[in-house]
Amino acid sequence: MRLRGLVFGVAAVIATAHDYPVTYGVLTLGPGRASLRLRLALHHFQPELEAFAGRKLALKDGEIFEPALLEAYLRDRIVLADGRGRPATWKAVKQDLDAFDLVLTLEAPLASAKGATLRHTLFFDRSRAQQNLVTVEGLGERRGLTFNAKQPQLPLEGLRR
Repeated sequence: MRLRGLVFGVAAVIATAHDYPVTYGVLTLGPGRASLRLRLALHHFQPELEAFAGRKLALKDGEIFEPALLEAYLRDRIVLADGRGRPATWKAVKQDLDAFDLVLTLEAPLASAKGATLRHTLFFDRSRAQQNLVTVEGLGERRGLTFNAKQPQLPLEGLRR
């Protein structure tokens, strides 16, 4: 009985831990390009995308959402800028769907990562407590970045977290 109560208590804490969708991503930097693989909770993302599109969106096999719609939605929410502050243009190149998440792969040209920054404000309009986690690879060592309302934009190199 005590174990059952403990399990119920832990489940209740997990269920109420946050009411916002934490996003996870891996940003891989290579010569002349950047690739961002995002894992998004579909039950949070689809209503946001539908509100942006102004219509209901049916899930399709293969290309789950229209790439142009994804790119337009993400344009101001995930901004990769070079050292001069010029934003890169993301292209949605792959979409995978599992039971709960959309895994989206974006690619963009990036001449150099030197001085580059990433602004990641996806779902910030839902909650001030929103967090977007990104692992950066390709700069010599892996780095974890946490984007939140206080730090919506971070340099890809330099800061240690």
